Amino acid sequence: MKSLRVGETILTVDAHGRYKYTKVILMFHNDSKGKLKYRKIVTENGHSIEISLEHLIYTAKRRNDKIEVKAAGKIKEGDFIHVFDKYRGYTKAVRVIHISEEVKTGLYAPLTETGNLIVDDHLVSSYATYEDQDIVHLIFLPWRLAFKFNAWMWDQEPYAPMESGAHWSLKGFFMFANLRCYLFNEEYCEYMNF
Repeated sequence: MKSLRVGETILTVDAHGRYKYTKVILMFHNDSKGKLKYRKIVTENGHSIEISLEHLIYTAKRRNDKIEVKAAGKIKEGDFIHVFDKYRGYTKAVRVIHISEEVKTGLYAPLTETGNLIVDDHLVSSYATYEDQDIVHLIFLPWRLAFKFNAWMWDQEPYAPMESGAHWSLKGFFMFANLRCYLFNEEYCEYMNF
C-alpha cells in the first residue's frame, strides 16, 4: 500500500458486483510513521488481512447471506468476511477462525472510483469509521467527479505525489463523525480514533 499512487489502477468491485480495475483518486491516509492498532483476521481457508479497527470490511452473517460492511473492530471469530477467489473471479464469504491485535506503523487508505478495493485478497471499503457505505460514497462524489472531469478536460489523469498524513477532506469527515458520536452515542464510536 505504501507504494500506491494516485492514478494507478487496482482491483475493485463495481455497483453490479463485477470485478474491474479502477483508479485511485486520492489517498485519505499516507503516513509511513503513524502508529495504529491493527487486527490480523485469519479465515478458515488460510487467508489473512491486517486492517485497522475502524476500517470497513465486507462481511456476511452466514456464508450465503447478503453482503454488509462492518468496522473490522467488530469482527468476531465465527463471522464471515469476503475473500476474493482470483481463479473464479468472485468473492465468497469465508469464516473467521482467529483474530489478533497489535500496534503497527503505517497508515494507508486509498479512495477508489468504486469506494472499495481488494487488499490481500479481501474485499474492503475505501472508507472507515462510518458504516453506511452508500452515504459515505455519496459524500465523496465531488472528488470522484473532479477526478473524471480533470481526465476529460485535459486528457490526462492526475498522478499526484502522495503527501504525508491525512487528506484534509478526511479530517472534516472525522469532525462530522465525532459530532454524530457525541449526539447519538452510536455503537461504532468506540472504534474511532480522533
